[in-house]
Amino acid sequence: MEEHILVCDVGVKNFCYTVFKQNQLIEFDILAITDKKLLDLFVNLHKQYNFKYIGCEKQHNRNPKCIRYSHYIIAFSILNKIQYRMINPRNKFTVLSVDKEDITTYYQRKKLATLLGQENLKKFSFSDEIQKQINQLTKTDDFYDCLLMYLTTFITPTKPENTKEETGLLENEKHTRIFKFV
Repeated sequence: MEEHILVCDVGVKNFCYTVFKQNQLIEFDILAITDKKLLDLFVNLHKQYNFKYIGCEKQHNRNPKCIRYSHYIIAFSILNKIQYRMINPRNKFTVLSVDKEDITTYYQRKKLATLLGQENLKKFSFSDEIQKQINQLTKTDDFYDCLLMYLTTFITPTKPENTKEETGLLENEKHTRIFKFV
Protein backbone atom coordinates (compact mmCIF):
# COMPACT_ATOMS: atom_id res chain seq x y z
CA MET A 1 0.00 0.00 0.00
CA GLU A 2 1.43 3.36 -1.01
CA GLU A 3 1.60 6.13 1.54
CA HIS A 4 -0.36 9.34 1.20
CA ILE A 5 1.03 12.50 2.75
CA LEU A 6 -0.95 15.63 3.60
CA VAL A 7 0.92 18.96 3.70
CA CYS A 8 -0.76 22.16 4.92
CA ASP A 9 0.02 25.85 4.79
CA VAL A 10 -2.15 27.24 7.58
CA GLY A 11 -4.06 30.46 7.00
CA VAL A 12 -7.52 31.71 7.91
CA LYS A 13 -8.44 33.07 4.47
CA ASN A 14 -5.91 31.03 2.50
CA PHE A 15 -5.64 27.58 4.06
CA CYS A 16 -3.87 25.39 1.51
CA TYR A 17 -3.68 21.63 1.67
CA THR A 18 -1.95 19.26 -0.72
CA VAL A 19 -2.14 15.47 -0.92
CA PHE A 20 0.88 13.61 -2.31
CA LYS A 21 1.67 10.00 -3.09
CA GLN A 22 5.39 9.72 -3.81
CA ASN A 23 6.10 12.28 -6.55
CA GLN A 24 2.48 12.58 -7.57
CA LEU A 25 0.27 15.50 -6.57
CA ILE A 26 -3.15 13.92 -6.02
CA GLU A 27 -5.26 16.82 -4.75
CA PHE A 28 -4.98 20.37 -3.48
CA ASP A 29 -7.22 23.26 -2.56
CA ILE A 30 -6.99 26.73 -1.06
CA LEU A 31 -9.94 27.81 1.03
CA ALA A 32 -11.16 30.01 3.84
CA ILE A 33 -11.33 27.91 6.98
CA THR A 34 -13.14 27.78 10.32
CA ASP A 35 -12.72 25.41 13.26
CA LYS A 36 -15.57 23.15 12.10
CA LYS A 37 -14.55 23.27 8.43
CA LEU A 38 -11.00 22.27 9.37
CA LEU A 39 -12.16 19.24 11.34
CA ASP A 40 -14.62 18.17 8.62
CA LEU A 41 -11.94 18.61 5.95
CA PHE A 42 -9.40 16.48 7.82
CA VAL A 43 -11.92 13.75 8.67
CA ASN A 44 -13.05 13.49 5.03
CA LEU A 45 -9.53 13.60 3.61
CA HIS A 46 -8.29 10.98 6.08
CA LYS A 47 -11.22 8.68 5.23
CA GLN A 48 -10.37 9.00 1.56
CA TYR A 49 -6.56 8.73 1.75
CA ASN A 50 -5.67 7.18 5.14
CA PHE A 51 -2.62 9.39 5.68
CA LYS A 52 0.67 8.03 6.92
CA TYR A 53 2.14 11.53 7.50
CA ILE A 54 0.91 15.08 7.93
CA GLY A 55 3.21 18.06 7.47
CA CYS A 56 2.23 21.53 8.58
CA GLU A 57 4.07 24.84 8.43
CA LYS A 58 5.10 25.92 11.92
CA GLN A 59 3.28 29.10 12.91
CA HIS A 60 4.82 32.20 14.40
CA ASN A 61 3.35 33.97 17.42
CA ARG A 62 1.78 36.75 15.35
CA ASN A 63 -1.45 34.97 14.47
CA PRO A 64 -3.18 33.17 17.35
CA LYS A 65 -5.91 31.71 15.13
CA CYS A 66 -3.35 30.03 12.84
CA ILE A 67 -1.48 28.71 15.89
CA ARG A 68 -4.76 27.23 17.14
CA TYR A 69 -5.37 25.58 13.75
CA SER A 70 -1.89 24.05 13.78
CA HIS A 71 -2.61 22.65 17.26
CA TYR A 72 -5.85 21.16 15.92
CA ILE A 73 -3.79 19.47 13.20
CA ILE A 74 -1.41 18.05 15.82
CA ALA A 75 -4.34 16.80 17.91
CA PHE A 76 -5.99 15.24 14.85
CA SER A 77 -2.71 13.51 13.99
CA ILE A 78 -2.27 12.13 17.49
CA LEU A 79 -5.86 10.92 17.81
CA ASN A 80 -5.67 9.16 14.44
CA LYS A 81 -2.15 7.75 14.97
CA ILE A 82 -0.69 9.72 12.08
CA GLN A 83 2.93 10.81 12.19
CA TYR A 84 3.22 14.57 11.88
CA ARG A 85 5.90 17.15 11.38
CA MET A 86 5.74 20.86 12.13
CA ILE A 87 7.96 22.38 9.46
CA ASN A 88 9.98 25.53 9.96
CA PRO A 89 9.20 27.78 6.96
CA ARG A 90 12.88 28.73 6.56
CA ASN A 91 13.95 25.11 5.99
CA LYS A 92 12.83 25.09 2.37
CA PHE A 93 15.45 27.70 1.50
CA THR A 94 18.19 25.98 3.51
CA VAL A 95 17.55 22.52 2.06
CA LEU A 96 17.42 23.88 -1.48
CA SER A 97 20.71 25.72 -0.81
CA VAL A 98 19.32 29.13 -1.70
CA ASP A 99 21.48 32.11 -0.79
CA LYS A 100 18.95 34.23 1.06
CA GLU A 101 21.14 37.01 2.46
CA ASP A 102 19.48 39.61 0.22
CA ILE A 103 16.00 38.31 1.05
CA THR A 104 14.95 40.27 4.12
CA THR A 105 11.21 40.94 3.88
CA TYR A 106 8.16 38.71 4.05
CA TYR A 107 7.15 39.65 0.50
CA GLN A 108 10.60 38.83 -0.87
CA ARG A 109 10.46 35.40 0.81
CA LYS A 110 6.98 34.77 -0.64
CA LYS A 111 8.17 35.75 -4.12
CA LEU A 112 11.24 33.52 -3.79
CA ALA A 113 9.08 30.59 -2.61
CA THR A 114 6.79 31.07 -5.62
CA LEU A 115 9.74 31.12 -8.04
CA LEU A 116 11.30 28.03 -6.43
CA GLY A 117 7.92 26.28 -6.45
CA GLN A 118 7.38 26.98 -10.14
CA GLU A 119 10.86 25.69 -10.89
CA ASN A 120 10.34 22.48 -8.86
CA LEU A 121 6.77 21.79 -10.04
CA LYS A 122 8.16 19.80 -12.98
CA LYS A 123 9.46 17.17 -10.51
CA PHE A 124 5.87 16.11 -9.84
CA SER A 125 3.25 14.36 -11.90
CA PHE A 126 -0.40 15.38 -11.74
CA SER A 127 -3.59 15.20 -13.76
CA ASP A 128 -4.73 17.70 -16.39
CA GLU A 129 -7.46 18.76 -13.97
CA ILE A 130 -4.84 19.65 -11.33
CA GLN A 131 -2.84 21.56 -13.99
CA LYS A 132 -5.95 23.55 -14.85
CA GLN A 133 -6.53 24.25 -11.15
CA ILE A 134 -2.91 25.46 -10.75
CA ASN A 135 -3.26 27.74 -13.80
CA GLN A 136 -6.40 29.31 -12.32
CA LEU A 137 -4.77 30.25 -9.00
CA THR A 138 -4.71 33.98 -8.30
CA LYS A 139 -2.59 33.66 -5.14
CA THR A 140 0.05 30.99 -5.74
CA ASP A 141 2.48 31.34 -2.81
CA ASP A 142 0.46 29.13 -0.44
CA PHE A 143 0.31 26.30 -2.97
CA TYR A 144 4.02 26.55 -3.73
CA ASP A 145 4.83 26.69 0.00
CA CYS A 146 3.09 23.31 0.41
CA LEU A 147 4.89 21.90 -2.61
CA LEU A 148 8.28 23.04 -1.30
CA MET A 149 7.53 21.78 2.23
CA TYR A 150 6.75 18.35 0.80
CA LEU A 151 9.82 18.37 -1.42
CA THR A 152 12.25 19.52 1.28
CA THR A 153 10.78 17.52 4.18
CA PHE A 154 9.58 14.22 2.72
CA ILE A 155 11.57 13.85 -0.54
CA THR A 156 14.97 15.53 -0.11
CA PRO A 157 17.09 13.24 2.08
CA THR A 158 19.32 15.93 3.60
CA LYS A 159 18.16 17.94 6.58
CA PRO A 160 19.38 21.43 7.38
CA GLU A 161 21.74 21.68 10.32
CA ASN A 162 20.81 23.47 13.53
CA THR A 163 17.07 23.37 12.94
CA LYS A 164 14.44 22.18 15.34
CA GLU A 165 11.41 20.43 13.95
CA GLU A 166 8.68 19.05 16.10
CA THR A 167 7.58 15.58 15.09
CA GLY A 168 5.15 13.30 16.78
CA LEU A 169 3.90 9.77 16.65
CA LEU A 170 1.51 7.61 18.60
CA GLU A 171 2.94 4.16 19.16
CA ASN A 172 0.84 1.03 19.57
CA GLU A 173 -2.31 1.23 21.63
CA LYS A 174 -0.59 2.76 24.64
CA HIS A 175 -1.14 6.23 23.20
CA THR A 176 2.37 7.28 24.14
CA ARG A 177 3.47 10.47 22.54
CA ILE A 178 7.01 10.58 21.22
CA PHE A 179 8.66 13.88 20.32
CA LYS A 180 11.87 14.16 18.44
CA PHE A 181 13.71 17.40 17.89
CA VAL A 182 15.93 17.18 14.86
